Amino acid sequence: MTLVELLLAITLFSSIMAAVGGLLHSSLRAQARWGETVEPYQRLERALNHLEQDVASMQPLFGVPVDGVEAQLEFARVDARSIDGAAASPEWLRVRYQVAVEAGGAALIREEFLWRQGGSSDEPLRRDTVLQLSDAVFAFGRLDEQGQLAWAGEWDGEKDGLPRLVRLTCALPAVGGQPPLQLARVFRNPSGALPPPEETP
Repeated sequence: MTLVELLLAITLFSSIMAAVGGLLHSSLRAQARWGETVEPYQRLERALNHLEQDVASMQPLFGVPVDGVEAQLEFARVDARSIDGAAASPEWLRVRYQVAVEAGGAALIREEFLWRQGGSSDEPLRRDTVLQLSDAVFAFGRLDEQGQLAWAGEWDGEKDGLPRLVRLTCALPAVGGQPPLQLARVFRNPSGALPPPEETP
């Protein structure tokens, strides 16, 4: 191989590597932009799946009736927890979701309280900001006078037990040039009730 052929081979190889490097850099930038775009929706899906598991797992417990209003949902459930370094074991938890108003919007907060360590206290065992929202409202399924599904803004667990259907209507803030996302999702507890309207004397 002459010196001219060697120089041509090196030049061709360098050109190919520069082109491949440019394509790789462009694809990495596109992937990063795509990740930034879908990340809020992935976080939303994880949060809604967690809420769905909580609602499906709610159970009746004396002292912790389901308490529901438009900005808050509170109930009892059993889940494994490790306390003071001990092995994880099933524990009664009081779980509370609440819509907290913050600067520039709202947040869905999840708190859990360990029942056997004073589950009725105001100091949570764990507190997580589940989701940043523009707005969020809970509603609870009931039956109207015609036996059709209707949504109420309050739930009294002492009177009606566990709700069968819980709806969260929320709005996700605009992110990365995307328009605000508004959605409503219904969660089901298989042992819950759809109470009929109260009879008036």
